[in-house]
This record gives sequence, C-alpha cells and structure tokens, in this order.
Amino acid sequence: MKVKRGFKSWILIASCFLFFTSCITYKEVEFKGINDVSIGDIKSQKIPIQLDVKVHNPNNYNIKITKVNLDLYIGGKHFGKTRSSKKVVIKKNQELDYVIVLETSKSEIGKSLFSSLAILLGKKLTLEIKGSVVAKAFGIKKKFPVNEKHILNPSDFM
Repeated sequence: MKVKRGFKSWILIASCFLFFTSCITYKEVEFKGINDVSIGDIKSQKIPIQLDVKVHNPNNYNIKITKVNLDLYIGGKHFGKTRSSKKVVIKKNQELDYVIVLETSKSEIGKSLFSSLAILLGKKLTLEIKGSVVAKAFGIKKKFPVNEKHILNPSDFM
C-alpha cells in the first residue's frame, strides 16, 4: 500500500507541474539595441563598462537576467571577458531602457586598449559584444546568444 500511495503522490505532483508549466507561453524578448556605452575609471583594477540597452518584453511576467558571460572586442581586438555585477529584471509587457553594468579586469584589457592607435587619434571604433545571457522566469532558465555591434566615440573613453 505504501508503494501505491507514494506513486500516486508522485503522479499528482507531476501532473500539477505539467499543468501549470503548460499554461506559460513564452514570446521572444526583443533586444532593440544599445543606446549608449560608457567605460568607467580605467585606473582601478576592475573596470566598469556601462551599457544602456533597450529591451521589449512582450510576456505577461518579469524575466530576470541571472548570468552574463560576454567577450568584448574594440576595433577588432579582444578587450576582455566580462561578468555582470548585478541582476537585471526585465519588466513584463514593456519596452524600457536598462542599464547593464559589466566588469572586466585591468589585466585582461592591458595591451588591447592602449595598443589601438585609433583611440589615441580620437577616431570612432566598433564595439562588438559576443557571448551569452542566461534568463530565468518561473524557475525555468534559458540561454540566449548575444552578438551585437556598436560604434564608440572617443568621448566614451573620457
């Protein structure tokens, strides 16, 4: 009898889980672009890179960005690996601007920032962001690839 009760309980729990998760419909979150990029104090060991991005969440629930793993390239040269320093919640049914602060270390960008002659001459450069972002809603995680480009002005480094 104990085996049957345990089995019945497990079936009931599994059925409830499937019922509730089947009610959740997911629409792709739309990345609308990078509005601005600014690079923080390059004299500190951890260098903050602030991205102002526009995102539209067409879903009826908030989505939390839980992990950011990106490679940055400036002018085609690897600038370093970044990690997000805080969680970002993408609000439901809205198109909003979000500030994402990434951190990279001075040791990772050492030569790449200062070896670019274009920066020293005050020319515009291309920022490429490649990697992945992990988002979570209702305990379900999904990994999204990222491959974006943005033009940097010399004033972004000041």
